[in-house]
Amino acid sequence: MLIPQSIYEDEIREFEAEQLEQLEYNLTNFSTETAFGLFLEISESKKKLSEYDVEVIVIAYEKAVLCTSNERRIKETCDEYNIEHTGTIGVLSCCFEHGILSESEFRKLIIKLFNECTCRLSEKLKKQVYEQYPFI
Repeated sequence: MLIPQSIYEDEIREFEAEQLEQLEYNLTNFSTETAFGLFLEISESKKKLSEYDVEVIVIAYEKAVLCTSNERRIKETCDEYNIEHTGTIGVLSCCFEHGILSESEFRKLIIKLFNECTCRLSEKLKKQVYEQYPFI
């Protein structure tokens, strides 16, 4: 797992840092001329994205890794630049498919996400999840 260094330094508090220690992660930045150019291009054309949003997108592009976000604008920008992306449901599904989460843990987290999440999840997306995982 990669975490942009600027986000870690500016946004992660001591408690959260302790929680992150349980995960294997690396702090990262983008560094190539191409990445800097892409950062400027996206920043100029997508004014509603924050600097952090753009940084996450550019790092995913430069490092050829999956961009993870639930933000529609980030996902749309990833699509525009052919950057693979997923959201929380994708991460949870991957954890279940690879045996990191049991069926009951996965079910509990998906139900909690569907019922308590403040982000907008479409009924179409929920239906796809229920069809893919009928035990939920």
